[in-house]
Parts: sequence; structure tokens; C-alpha cells
Amino acid sequence: MADWDDQIHKALAHQIRRQIIEYLQEKKTLSFNDLTKMTSMPNHGNLGFHLRALKGLIEQEPTTKKYRLTDRGRLASELLWDIRLTTTKDTLDLTHEPTRYVRHLSLGDHAVLFYDTEKIKHKISFPFIEAGILKGEAAVYLTSEHKID
Repeated sequence: MADWDDQIHKALAHQIRRQIIEYLQEKKTLSFNDLTKMTSMPNHGNLGFHLRALKGLIEQEPTTKKYRLTDRGRLASELLWDIRLTTTKDTLDLTHEPTRYVRHLSLGDHAVLFYDTEKIKHKISFPFIEAGILKGEAAVYLTSEHKID
């Protein structure tokens, strides 16, 4: 357990490593060049250093040589999300906010939203749309004619 704690602390201690984990959570697999572009890190040696520091949390697919999260890497990604959610709790009304769920939906997933106020509908719908746009997916938001906002 101590090794796992050390590994997580080391991985989450640097912004670039947190970004890599988040990018891999969103995109599932990324090449070294993709990670170079996404992290804005032109120095391949520095990126390689950070990838080595994430050993056990990420791995390379043998055939495509693309990076992906391991099971522990997915846990680390969830931990990052939980930390963000906890630190922003004071500024958000989380009573009916399943944004964590909708942000992790993938193409082909299905979900149904039941809401009792427009505010809750927006708090759930907009993060879902934002997550899709950040993943490079098309997004469409339909609204009724009688409600312009």
C-alpha cells in the first residue's frame, strides 16, 4: 500500500503528469506525438521523463505503441476528479449534479435526464456538452421555442 501511495503522490505532484492522466481518460489512447501537442511540451526528453514517472498508471499498447491508462491509472483519474469536485464544492450546489457521470459518457453510451428545474437541467446538460466538445465531438443543444434562455 505504501508503494501505491508513493506512486500516486509522485504522479499527481506535477501538472504535466495530471494533464497526461486526464487526456488519456478523455481520449483512451494517445501517441507520444499527440501527448507532445496536448501538453505543449516540445522537449521530448521532458515528456519522456513524465511518462516514466507515470509507470504503473499508464502503459503502451504493444501493437500501436499508443499510451493508455492502466486500472490504477483510471483510479488516479477518478482521484483527480474527486479532488477537483471536493475543492469546488463550496462554490457549487451539488445536490442534483451528476456531472461526473455525464463527463465520462462515451460515444455509444446512453443516458436519460430527469430534472425538476431549468437550473438543474443546465447544470447537467452544459458540462455534458462541454465534455463532448473538449473530446473533439460534435454537439447539438435543442431548446423549446417558448424559452429563449
